[in-house]
Amino acid sequence: MMRLGTAGPCRIISPPFHLHKYSSKNHPRTAFCVCAALRHTRKMRTASEFSNRCTILMKPTSINANRAKKELTVLWDDGHTSWYTFSLLRAGCPCAECRGGHDRMGDTPDPAVFETPQTDDSATRLKTILQVGSYAISPVWEDGHDAGIYQWHYLRALCPCEQCRK
Repeated sequence: MMRLGTAGPCRIISPPFHLHKYSSKNHPRTAFCVCAALRHTRKMRTASEFSNRCTILMKPTSINANRAKKELTVLWDDGHTSWYTFSLLRAGCPCAECRGGHDRMGDTPDPAVFETPQTDDSATRLKTILQVGSYAISPVWEDGHDAGIYQWHYLRALCPCEQCRK
């Protein structure tokens, strides 16, 4: 269990698990993604297929929650850094209750969550962060909500930066 410190951020450390290797021997757009954690190699024929697969495999190297700034910072194993406001994280909660039922659940957040204003109430105050296996985190909010499991691919899709929004 990861806890927020009263004066500073908590930290979850995970090592990077995959390696990219590009090949142009047979086809200029062929790419290989070698995943040490899954112990297999998949051949992707298109750049988007490669990009989608590797986004799923991306893992954070560090996660820091800062109560003073009301912000979660995630450093990914590809070198990208994501900054999430607590309001965005709560608005993008992937649980069935927040998404409006199981039929609305998916791998990508609703685009409307990126327009969520910053608020300061018990629903957006982070109490603690729980690590879920080696594939996700689960924030616990001060209002008691703790059902959201943010898998790495969903958390990366929730990144609000311009580069990830494209």
